[in-house]
Amino acid sequence: MPDYDFQQLSPYDLEILARDLLQAHWGVRIESFKTGKDGGIDLRYATATNKVIVQVKHLTKCLNQNRNGCILS
Repeated sequence: MPDYDFQQLSPYDLEILARDLLQAHWGVRIESFKTGKDGGIDLRYATATNKVIVQVKHLTKCLNQNRNGCILS
């Protein structure tokens, strides 16, 4: 697999990439929102009985990392 430098993406572009990957993986349509005050909601998938909220973080450095990704604290 090629080496991609995701740090080069803007925060908005990273949100769109995350949305597109989740949509492809889950096979559903996911809402995204404009940049600005969003109450911590970057992406959302909702049905009558379920709601999934996604917050995308554009970090340039992790304090620690495990198999699930970056650990913030």
